[in-house]
Amino acid sequence: MYCAQSTTIGTNIMGKNVTAGADPFKLSVVADGDEATVTFSGDDLTGYEYIFETASGAFEDGGCKGKRSTLNGDKIAGYKSGSEVTVAYGKCDGEPPFPCQIYSLSASA
Repeated sequence: MYCAQSTTIGTNIMGKNVTAGADPFKLSVVADGDEATVTFSGDDLTGYEYIFETASGAFEDGGCKGKRSTLNGDKIAGYKSGSEVTVAYGKCDGEPPFPCQIYSLSASA
């Protein structure tokens, strides 16, 4: 994980600007006290890669000082209600897999 690389909409990743994600993909953040669980879902995630980023707390199995995770269903310890969580995702095919469109979704609980 490249910790300094922004994943926000408009940022250039893999040769294209990140754009807003859409159906059928969804990001779910479910809070329980000061802990939250994040889940990325869609019709078929086969071949997709994704990375979550949290504005508060730290992922239990995260990198980048706990701010990022690639584990679907990971938990955020110390989550503050209403804090934004984002997921950047894409499915890059071919050789080389560049350029590749990356998408971003945000949610909070």
